[in-house]
Amino acid sequence: MEQSDSDSSMGITAERNGIRLHVAFEGSCLNLLLYRKNETEACLRVSFSPRKKVGTVWRMELSYDEIRKAGLTKAELLQAEYRFEGDAGGFADPYGKSFSGREDWGKAEQPGAPLRSPLFLPPFAWGEDRRPETPLCDSVIYRLHVRGFTMNRGSKVKQRGTFGGVVEKIPYLKELGVTAIELLPMQEFEEVMPTGEGSRLNYWGYTKAYHFAPKAGYCRKRRQDPAGEFRTLVRECHRAGLEVITELYFQGDEDYAYILSVLRYYVTFFHVDGIHVTGVKDVHVFSRDPYLSRTKLLAERWSEGTGKTAILAASNEDFQRDMRRFLKGDEGMLKALCFHIGASYDAAVPIHFLANTNGFTMMDMVSYNEKHNLENGEENRDGTDYNYSWNCGAEGATGRKSVRALREKQLRNGFLLLFLCRGTPLILAGDEFGNSQGGNNNAYCQDNPVSWLDWNKLRREKALFGFVKDCIAFRKKHGVLRRAAAPLFMDPEGYGMPDVSYHGVRAWRPDFEPRQRRIGILYNGEYARDAAGKADACLYVMYNMHWEGQDFALPHPPKGDLWHLAVSTEQEEGAFFQPEGEEPRLLNQQLFWMPPRSIAVLISRRAPNEGKARRAPKKEETKRRGKRPES
Repeated sequence: MEQSDSDSSMGITAERNGIRLHVAFEGSCLNLLLYRKNETEACLRVSFSPRKKVGTVWRMELSYDEIRKAGLTKAELLQAEYRFEGDAGGFADPYGKSFSGREDWGKAEQPGAPLRSPLFLPPFAWGEDRRPETPLCDSVIYRLHVRGFTMNRGSKVKQRGTFGGVVEKIPYLKELGVTAIELLPMQEFEEVMPTGEGSRLNYWGYTKAYHFAPKAGYCRKRRQDPAGEFRTLVRECHRAGLEVITELYFQGDEDYAYILSVLRYYVTFFHVDGIHVTGVKDVHVFSRDPYLSRTKLLAERWSEGTGKTAILAASNEDFQRDMRRFLKGDEGMLKALCFHIGASYDAAVPIHFLANTNGFTMMDMVSYNEKHNLENGEENRDGTDYNYSWNCGAEGATGRKSVRALREKQLRNGFLLLFLCRGTPLILAGDEFGNSQGGNNNAYCQDNPVSWLDWNKLRREKALFGFVKDCIAFRKKHGVLRRAAAPLFMDPEGYGMPDVSYHGVRAWRPDFEPRQRRIGILYNGEYARDAAGKADACLYVMYNMHWEGQDFALPHPPKGDLWHLAVSTEQEEGAFFQPEGEEPRLLNQQLFWMPPRSIAVLISRRAPNEGKARRAPKKEETKRRGKRPES
């Protein structure tokens, strides 16, 4: 038998000679009911003594000898289950570590069918488990729904829709290059929501839950061990160098001592690397807890100056709103872009995303102007009306080549922008291969192909997957994009240029007029040195979100260097990313033609790669502009 190493004194704790139970209950009497596995009648009923009650907490210590008097064999004892019975009837342990009766996803609980918890959890072999402890500035988070991630047959996993299915996809996650997975609520919640006309599924899990127990419906049906299966997921992710962050949703009326005990339990018992706390107003109270000192704590916002020992991150929609507007060419968004690039992280590191669970996927962001939520059964009234999206000329799926080409380019722009910004980038699962929900921006009740990842698209969208994979790799190679320290916009070390500087279509002259949709950002690699003291290369990033092309005058690279083309979202032939060290040198080192709605990254290199130059713009572009492009 295994004893939890959580410090929580509530619930049941296995000890050498017996079990200890602490139960918060406001009533005049309380009983413990013990059951043999798969039997409906209790084999042992023991009353709590009011004399041992402290406040509203009933306490009991029960020896194994007393339990065996009920006639249980050692094997039966190890599989025994329990629940409680008070004045008004029976109830499950709020601190239960697992529950029987919840094995079948989508099946409503039978009236009067009591939930029971195992007296003991099966032993688990952690081995030499070690947390990767990836710094937030070096992290790339992949947010997924345990069930929806692999339910589609195209996922080609044996354990579809389970923790084990996620384990089977670890090689895919490693190939993509992410460093952490974030799981939507995976605690034991009731997914069947009664309605006036029957019931509806709560697919996302934002509802009341038994927080200490992983969801049985996300496990194999045979030989279920939810705690063991979730710990297996964590262990295997750690072996692959991946971190596991789990979202814990609370309804807001829970006691803070209870919430803290849940957070501690997931860190000590499940070895998770991070916790995304949602539904709690004052999350800052957890930031100094010593048990959480090496844990990543995510919340929607943290107060400025929050005292902390934990590693804090803020996951909010400000970046998504601003950068979606910037991508589609709204006026006045350059200052917002610069804010997200240059903001100081006094309170917490921002988690940046362009798509999240609530809202359009990345593909739907470029395919729909309006939400299409009729399948939710609420007459399209649910979900936000503010998606900051643009369908690129046609609503929904289309065969028009020009629209599809523009959507593909906008997706490249979005992903590249995301990975060029400071902070921690987050990808919504499936966005890397263009997963769509058909314009549904609130698929909370869609346990079907609407919300399941369509893995068949991965085979059709290899180019997009490859681009996202390259974006992640490019970010990892360049420390100037991952600096934890806020830029000073000065040159205190005397390297010849500021650590970060802004430029317009004329070098060193940024233009933040509302009508402007173009900007250049120069990153000085001297201010991003690796552990060996080697400086990064200088990068010059040019954004043109205008519907017309424009020449950008280039700032001078460091002395002895020349500009080479590293990335361009406009490339129509060959790779968008150039191999490291083989980037084509620009023949014109003064001007760079930026096509409409595109992003390009130049890199400074000392050794020019003779014989290669960037692709010249098309003749149509030259004609339209009435001048010869440089090449």
